[in-house]
Amino acid sequence: MIRATLQGCIDLFNSNIIMQRTAIRGMEQLGEWETAARYWRKLGDDAQEKTCLLIKSSNDLGNAYRAETKELIDWVDQTVEAGVMTENEAIKIIYPKLNEAYNKIYKS
Repeated sequence: MIRATLQGCIDLFNSNIIMQRTAIRGMEQLGEWETAARYWRKLGDDAQEKTCLLIKSSNDLGNAYRAETKELIDWVDQTVEAGVMTENEAIKIIYPKLNEAYNKIYKS
């Protein structure tokens, strides 16, 4: 019985001890990784807590990379749509900037 909202999951967790793990899985399904980690911590499940925090961190890094490279990717799409060059040719041009963004986000 997965709840459709974060508050529904929290309410389930607080109201039914048997359904606590199910409630946390609902939080995970909603993508509420940090909240799910807090609730795993309440149950003393360190491995699940760490997993949720790792997923949140990975999502944050991916979102930062996509935001950093959005203009470059949009330029590739526009260039290809206009018939100026192929996708591979356009990507070769922006690759150094993509690599720079990758290093900035993932290696700093």
